[in-house]
Amino acid sequence: SLFDSLDAEYAELQKSGRVNEFAEMRRVGEADAQMKDLAGQFDKMAAGLLLERNAELKALCQGREGEGAALRVQSITTPLDEKQKEALRALSALRFKTPDQAANVDERTLIEIDLAYEFKSVHLGLDGDADLQDRQIILGMDKMQKMVQASESFSDSALKETVAAAAAGFDAAQAKNLDLRELLAAAKKPSSDLDRSIGAVLVGYKAKKDDLYQKEFLAKL
Repeated sequence: SLFDSLDAEYAELQKSGRVNEFAEMRRVGEADAQMKDLAGQFDKMAAGLLLERNAELKALCQGREGEGAALRVQSITTPLDEKQKEALRALSALRFKTPDQAANVDERTLIEIDLAYEFKSVHLGLDGDADLQDRQIILGMDKMQKMVQASESFSDSALKETVAAAAAGFDAAQAKNLDLRELLAAAKKPSSDLDRSIGAVLVGYKAKKDDLYQKEFLAKL
C-alpha cells in the first residue's frame, strides 16, 4: 500500500542519515519567523469570519433544530474545549522544532513522530491520487494514535496530559470536519431549502477566507 511504501521511504531516509537534512528545514529563520507572524495575524482575522459564519448558520436553523442539517450545524458551530484547543496548538508548534531542540526526551519523541509524519504528508500527493484529502485524514489519525501510545510511558506528566487533551480535541475536530463535509455534499444535491441556504453560507465563507488569505498573507510575504 501507499502507507507501507511511505514507511519504507522514511526508513531509508533515516538509514542514510539524510533525515537530519529534512529536519533542518524546520529551523525557524528570520523569514520563517515573519511568516509565522503573518500566519498568526491571518488566523485571528479568519476567526472573526468564522464567528460571522456561525452566527448566520445558527440563524438559519432557528425553529428547525430537529432536522439533520441543523444538528450538523450545531456540531460545526460548537467550539472546542479551550484546554483541548491549547493542547492542539502546543502539538502543532512541534512542527517548528528539530529533535535536537527538544526540551526533554519525551518532547523529542513527539518531535520525531511529527517529523516522520510530516515527511509522509509531503509525499502523499505525489501519485496524483484523487483521495488525497481522505488519506491526509487517515495519516493524521495515525500520527495522533502514535503520539498517544508513546505518551503512555512519558515521565513528563504535563506533556502526557497535553497529548491526552490534544487527542480528545483531535477526535472532536474530526467529527466536526465530517459534519461539514456532509453539509457541503447536501448543498450540491439539496433536498430542502435549508440544505441550499446552509450551502450558500458555507461557500460564501470559504470565498471570504480565500480572499483574506490572498490579501493578508500571500500578498505580504
